[in-house]
Amino acid sequence: MTSDKLDEVPRERAELFARLLRERQLACRFPELGRHGSKTIVQEAARPDGSVLVNLFNAGNEAERLEAGAVSGLPAQIILLPHASHLLELAPPSRMTPRQSGGAAPTAMGTA
Repeated sequence: MTSDKLDEVPRERAELFARLLRERQLACRFPELGRHGSKTIVQEAARPDGSVLVNLFNAGNEAERLEAGAVSGLPAQIILLPHASHLLELAPPSRMTPRQSGGAAPTAMGTA
């Protein structure tokens, strides 16, 4: 983000950036890094309470279709436009209901 003109950052991106800066502690990992076949970058950021932010970013020049369950917590199929992102917020496992699987209750925040 250091090379961007901050006055030109779209409102949604600025809000996301500000939200992440307010987080006290995040443990970040890229579980799909090094795997071939997808232009989507998957970033998982775990909070101390066990909840997880999953950011999906299409680094390619063509739209990417992600099927439900293709990524941890993805509840439905999404299409990521080129250079767009989609943010999922997964609840801690302790807040799961018996019908949930995959360890999380997702909510989605589009940031395309």
